[in-house]
Amino acid sequence: MKHFIVSALLLSASAVHAHGGATGAATTRVATSTADDVDFKPSIKSADGKHQSHSRALPSPHGMTNVHMGVWKAEPGEYRHPGSESGETFVVTHGRGKIVIAGAGEHQLMPGTIITIPPKTASALTVDQPLRKFSTAIQPR
Repeated sequence: MKHFIVSALLLSASAVHAHGGATGAATTRVATSTADDVDFKPSIKSADGKHQSHSRALPSPHGMTNVHMGVWKAEPGEYRHPGSESGETFVVTHGRGKIVIAGAGEHQLMPGTIITIPPKTASALTVDQPLRKFSTAIQPR
């Protein structure tokens, strides 16, 4: 089931909602797109301060409150992150660049690249072409 949810998030071209009961009220977002520009909020600035990245949180799978998912997008520039308690695994969906992960070297980024950053590990992501990624992190319980 987990793989189906991730596939739906990555491959959907538009947002789709499941409708419940006779009211037709939206109950769960079962698919979304990494390509749209809906609900993004400012995230981190590039190292030179000239560019702003943006992110959008996605709903966690039902009952999995320690799972955090989202879409991150950025224009060309370098974006540094000191690391987080949970680490992160992400899939590049658009654009090109590279990432340098402390202790793990440099890796090229292009659509389809999957990167795992261990917990508490600093990284520097250089965006060469406008980039988007779908990311997930599991908080320790």
